[in-house]
Amino acid sequence: MTAAIPPRHRADRRPAPRRAARLLGQAGLVGCTVAALALGASQARATGADAAGSPSAGDAARVVVPGVTRLITGVVTDTAGRPIDDVLVRAVDARGVTRASALTYASAFASGPQHGFFFLEVPPGAYTVRITHLGHLPTRLPDVVVAAGADTRLGAVELRRRPAVSRTTLGAARTTVPVGSPVRLRAEVLVVRRAAGVPGTPVPRGWVQVTEGRQVLATVRLRPGAGASRVDVVVRDLRSGRHALVARYAGSESVAASVSRPLVVRVPRGR
Repeated sequence: MTAAIPPRHRADRRPAPRRAARLLGQAGLVGCTVAALALGASQARATGADAAGSPSAGDAARVVVPGVTRLITGVVTDTAGRPIDDVLVRAVDARGVTRASALTYASAFASGPQHGFFFLEVPPGAYTVRITHLGHLPTRLPDVVVAAGADTRLGAVELRRRPAVSRTTLGAARTTVPVGSPVRLRAEVLVVRRAAGVPGTPVPRGWVQVTEGRQVLATVRLRPGAGASRVDVVVRDLRSGRHALVARYAGSESVAASVSRPLVVRVPRGR
């Protein structure tokens, strides 16, 4: 048993006596650890979900057979390992029916996870666990098997932030240059729409490539600036003719990748 930690849970999550008693009876099959999980689980707020992943009425499983159901448990965290509360977690069977759902919360027991904890009470079988939260990419865990004689512990499940939408542009002071002269370009990446539920506007960071068709002409790192990231690029040794150049931003954890429109550079034939 771990050291006692003051419980941090919502005041509106009160235990359900009948449910707690029934879960305690099941917990005797697998030891005191499951008992603690089951008691904490009795204080979770169950909810349904609509097609968009938002809570709705009537979607959670309504019939639970005593002595037959088992628990799927876990903790939802961000990419830094920090637990997240109020995340919707659902157990969906092979027919696409949600058999149980709940929001992550802080366990009421010092021995349990203090934030991000969830439990789903389902009959034995195979499930897909779906996890959704505003501002994060939806996560899907297929083939979660619940056996008749034991609970299923998923451990830590990581959610990634939904990246902001970016726009990449490529420009040049001169789009017609003599043969043998360098082409001086400027690539810029701007955040045009941030993800819902994500505070602040992220700064684009990372790498930009300038390409012509499948040929990579230059790879450079962005310089963060006010509201955008930009970098100067020099391309050399372009042959005479018409060249359609494109800047490709590789993206980052907080900003999605994007590609510029083609910039046409002309190199006249030498005399």
